[in-house]
Amino acid sequence: GKTTLFKILIGEQELDSGKIVKSQALRLAYLSQHDTWNDGETGNSFLERTSVLPLWQVKSMGRYLQVSEEVFAKPISSLSGGYRMRIKLIGLLGQDPNLM
Repeated sequence: GKTTLFKILIGEQELDSGKIVKSQALRLAYLSQHDTWNDGETGNSFLERTSVLPLWQVKSMGRYLQVSEEVFAKPISSLSGGYRMRIKLIGLLGQDPNLM
């Protein structure tokens, strides 16, 4: 249900029938289960690359998820699965979505 709907909305999956009409104001963010960072990329560089908001603003959201400046500075590949997911979530928030 929900995953299929989001995959259709982001274009990863096609409808069997019907038509999707999206608002022009839609800013959709989808937390993919697949990693979207480059080899050796740090949390800081990932956020700089993926966010539309200023880096300082995006990183301030990390405090709520208990992500320290030290964690942002490390290569993402060296982080635990939990911190990797938090970095991905912070990156999505940095895209300023109105549907997540």
